[in-house]
Parts: sequence; C-alpha cells; structure tokens
Amino acid sequence: MSSIRKKQPSVKVSKIRFNAEITSKLISRSKTEGTTVTGILYAAIAFAMKGTDDRFINGKIGTRVPVSVRNELKSGKNVVLNVITKTMMLDIFSDSNIWDLARQVSIELGALNTVGQISGYVSYFRKEMLRHAKFSEIVTKMKATIGTDLMLSNLGNLTDQSYGDFKILELWGPLVISGTGTEQTIGAVTIGGELTLTQVSSAPIPALLEETMELLLANL
Repeated sequence: MSSIRKKQPSVKVSKIRFNAEITSKLISRSKTEGTTVTGILYAAIAFAMKGTDDRFINGKIGTRVPVSVRNELKSGKNVVLNVITKTMMLDIFSDSNIWDLARQVSIELGALNTVGQISGYVSYFRKEMLRHAKFSEIVTKMKATIGTDLMLSNLGNLTDQSYGDFKILELWGPLVISGTGTEQTIGAVTIGGELTLTQVSSAPIPALLEETMELLLANL
C-alpha cells in the first residue's frame, strides 16, 4: 500500500550585503534620528513591501518582532534561547516618513524589556499549551496569533569573531521559517563592520531586499 506525501512548499533564500561605509552611516544616522538599526530596517522593509506588492497597497503590514531578554534574565552568554515576540501593525500613510516609522518601532520594542512583560508572555503560552484541547486547535490558535506578514530577526553587531583556532569570516542569518504561509522573514547581522540581510520565505516578494537597500541609501 503506497502512501502519498503532501507536497511541501519550497523555500527561497535571498541575501544582500551593505559595505562597511554604508553600514557605518546607517548606524550613525539611526542614533541621530533617535532610533536603532532594527527600527529603521523594519521601517524600510515595510515601505519596500508596500511599494512592491499589491497586497500591501493599503499600507497595513502585520509584523512579528523577536526580542532578546538575556539582559533582563541575566543569562549572559549561556547557550539558551531567551526570546519573546511582539506583534505590531505598521501603518504607512501617503505622508508617512520612514524615520518616524522607525522611531515608532523602537518605542514599542523598548516597552518589552521588563520582567513583567516577560512573565506575562511566558504565562500566556504556558496556559495555551497546557490547557485541555486538541493539538490541532492549539496549532490553529497559535497560527492566528503569529500569522503576520513580516518578521525581522537582528543578531546585532558581532564584534567577537574569533573562537580559539577558528574565526567567523561571514555570517548570514538568522534563517527562520514560521510555517504560517506568506510571511517574509528577514535575518540581519553585522559582522566585520558590514550589515547583511537574508530573506527566507515560501512565497518571497521579488527584489524585496534590493528595494529595501535603495530606500535606505536614499534616506541616509
């Protein structure tokens, strides 16, 4: 008796690199504008999605933001994933400014790094996972919670590249697949003074990274 496996959607990966000069300018301008590299990346990618995909012509883009809570939990460099996520709706109007949107993202993320927020986040998922319900029902509810259009995961600036006899010369990622359909997931990391972006999706928006770079260069 033969079994028929359900065909899984293929995953497409794209990448782009900013040279050291542009990366330095981006970091400096972000500080001047009162935001962060993560904030301006979210804003630029959201603007790029609106400009390249008719699904987002209304300017409403649902985003999911992973936030490291290592400092709050005092976990140091222990090999453990200490991350919570926040869902945000980014509204881009005809007169929206990319730096205003970047500052909005930073303000919302800044409110997450508290013990109270972390406790509430963990309690919610513990309650959902331990309640008496069919696993399919839990999965459906979780998909509704995290079914967003965009997620950016920024590892930040990797300054320590040497580990004993080994040295990291290039790093692309994080590579994240949410499994929730058409979400665009973007990994960001700065290594050797250069920012890299990696796009992973089963339904990728063509030229999204190129459009994002153009927007950033036009606003430095």
